[in-house]
Amino acid sequence: MPKHEFRAQTLIKSCLPETLWRYHSVPGMVQRLTPPWERTCVEFTPETLTEGSVARLRIKKAGIWLSWHARHEDVQPGSGFADRQTKGPFAYWRHEHLFAGNGKDSWLQDTVRFKLPFEPFTRPAKQWVLQQLEAMFAYRHRITAMDIEREHTLFGGPATTKLRVAITGMTGMLGSSLATYLRWRGHEVIGITRNKKDGWIQWNPDAAELDPEQLEGLDAVIHLAGENLADGRWTETRKRSILQSRTRSTQLLVTTLANLKRRPSIFISASGIHAGGTGFPAEVCDAWEKASDGLDRIGIRRVILRFGAILQPSGGALAKMLPAFRMGLGGSIGGGQQRMPWIALEDAVEVTTLALERHDFQGALEVVAPQSINQAAFAKALAKSLRRPAIFPLPAMVVRVLFGEMGEAMVLSDISATPVKLLSRNYRFRWPKIEPFLHHVLGR
Repeated sequence: MPKHEFRAQTLIKSCLPETLWRYHSVPGMVQRLTPPWERTCVEFTPETLTEGSVARLRIKKAGIWLSWHARHEDVQPGSGFADRQTKGPFAYWRHEHLFAGNGKDSWLQDTVRFKLPFEPFTRPAKQWVLQQLEAMFAYRHRITAMDIEREHTLFGGPATTKLRVAITGMTGMLGSSLATYLRWRGHEVIGITRNKKDGWIQWNPDAAELDPEQLEGLDAVIHLAGENLADGRWTETRKRSILQSRTRSTQLLVTTLANLKRRPSIFISASGIHAGGTGFPAEVCDAWEKASDGLDRIGIRRVILRFGAILQPSGGALAKMLPAFRMGLGGSIGGGQQRMPWIALEDAVEVTTLALERHDFQGALEVVAPQSINQAAFAKALAKSLRRPAIFPLPAMVVRVLFGEMGEAMVLSDISATPVKLLSRNYRFRWPKIEPFLHHVLGR
């Protein structure tokens, strides 16, 4: 029998219980609601939320991956469900999700009853578990409330036109989060991958292999795939690989789409804020964007999203910085005066969704937060969120020795970018300032 109980409750305004049910039953929503400071992988069998469906999770704690299986039970569409641990670290765990409303607003209520293994010897860990649950559900409820509120204020309700959307790079940080959000909006999402996977479109850009039949009938293609520029030093071979990973894949998509009988009406491609500048990153971005030239002339609306550094603890630049800062060994890099355009993952996902659904999004636009900060200010804000000092700067000379041209171009360069087009379209950023954003994603 359970020994302990945790309960979290939040009022979601202008929301019916059916909306909360629809939100929580979206495939991939568990991953979206998992705090980004947690290392978690989720798999559903089946993918839909039904009586008896099983969520299989792998959670990393103290450097060790733990398996956790939870079976869904008491599934009541429109009002709630429960998941009970069948395999995992607790002696007992049952999580009840309840959605209750008054005809106008709804209560989102989560109740967790659990028993620690090897009690009473592990009883001192109870308070730590309760603190973890409090931070986790504060994050989950905040994301839920934001998503539902912005469905009304930003989009004017659920999508009226349901689109079939194919995404390259859907297993990446941005692609996986975007896929879940698009499903929440009501769209059908299909991944494009190099590996054979049921229900996905398979391709091989290096060999120019892509079956046109699999793209027939799509409404949109979102192209996010490309080798990471910041993963190590740039040799001539690696630079060529980075460039070709973007240009070959884009050219293959464009050629294939142009020859379809039923072409999609929308093509969205990622790019970077280096576009139009100098150096290798600018060369990559310019070639990447140029590779999709001509789509407008054949009736396909093209949108180029020039992303700043997408920040999230689970991946990208922030994930690489966190270990040092958590140990109190962080600090500014290369003097710290270089400007660092950034964007929260949630805003990057939402802007991409707007570009898909709104016809006034066309051409290139900078996807960066309105707050302009330099590297020193970022280091200070990150250290403050972690309650650590930031007293160990990394000199520019060391960056050049360790990373060569990549460090010079990606870490030490001063880049200015402003979201002029987004602001002119009255886009209200979820996270316009760095400090509140870091508190949010780091559970502070």
